[in-house]
Amino acid sequence: MDTQELLHLHAKAKEYFKIKMAKINSSRVLLQPITLADIYLADISPDRRAKLMIDGIPPHYQLDFYFKTFNEFAASGYVARKHNQRNHIAFATWFYNMDKQHNFACFHERVRWNVVLAVILTTSKEANDICHPDTLPFREGFLDAWINAMIRQNDCIDQEAFVRIWHHTNYDLTFFGTKDRLRMYNAISELKKNMPPFPNGCTPDEFLEGAKHFDQKQLRQFGPAWALQWVMGAERDMTQFKKQDKDQVMTDGDSLQSAFSGLGGPAEEDTIPLTYELFQRDWVKALLTPIEPVYVDNSYTIGPRAQNWIAPSTAIELLEGRLAEILDIADIFAKLIVS
Repeated sequence: MDTQELLHLHAKAKEYFKIKMAKINSSRVLLQPITLADIYLADISPDRRAKLMIDGIPPHYQLDFYFKTFNEFAASGYVARKHNQRNHIAFATWFYNMDKQHNFACFHERVRWNVVLAVILTTSKEANDICHPDTLPFREGFLDAWINAMIRQNDCIDQEAFVRIWHHTNYDLTFFGTKDRLRMYNAISELKKNMPPFPNGCTPDEFLEGAKHFDQKQLRQFGPAWALQWVMGAERDMTQFKKQDKDQVMTDGDSLQSAFSGLGGPAEEDTIPLTYELFQRDWVKALLTPIEPVYVDNSYTIGPRAQNWIAPSTAIELLEGRLAEILDIADIFAKLIVS
């Protein structure tokens, strides 16, 4: 392989890295920027390889898997689908936060609102009077998965269990259309007015950090209450999400490293000797998996449509207190919230 061929592969690696990492950088899963040099050196440096391991994502869905299957993610519009999508692509999409409607993060209101509803109904004996008993594995599985994702960053057992439940049942996270979303927003706004501050005046970040020290017994006992208080408290303050949105301006698109490239000399990847052996390394070969023209296939709509696990109108009435004769939302909050 001559010099021109090596330079061509290096240029292609740069191009593919920029394209494939764009969605990763904007999905808020990275705790530190990743560079092309990290990819180049991952197979010979344990430290570089460890840097590529993203917290909260199972080993089999890490970046090497994403690089190899990038075309499938792109063709599905980075959306988790129940139909006409390979299971592993659908499952991995949940972990990468690419789909605003299906993830285990805290950035999107649909997910947060489903957490609130799942806590209320999972901890209530009257739940079966409000939503179908068949939804129990779904709502409990989702709540366990979300809590585990928030406070057990590297243990993905509950998340993987839930995405299989999601994929094999006809239920989905409840979606609120335009009118329902406004009513739901107002209901949440009214509830959070009566939320006490976090214990001992701690911030949402500190409240989250404290929960990471729960053992399994404490997690079972206090996990739902913690989830409700954290989401509602953060909804009330909104500083948690505004801060993350502000930080996101710095991480959208190219990596942080690329934002400052050229200011202190050549990028590290441009200083690494280009050899045939370099482009035979597993991580580099994964990155260089060819990118195909993107065609977003919407045929996934063919087949049974997923049902909301709780009807939007019922969820809103519950939070508005209109179902007090069945389940008193104020009573639930009083039992779960610790001031």
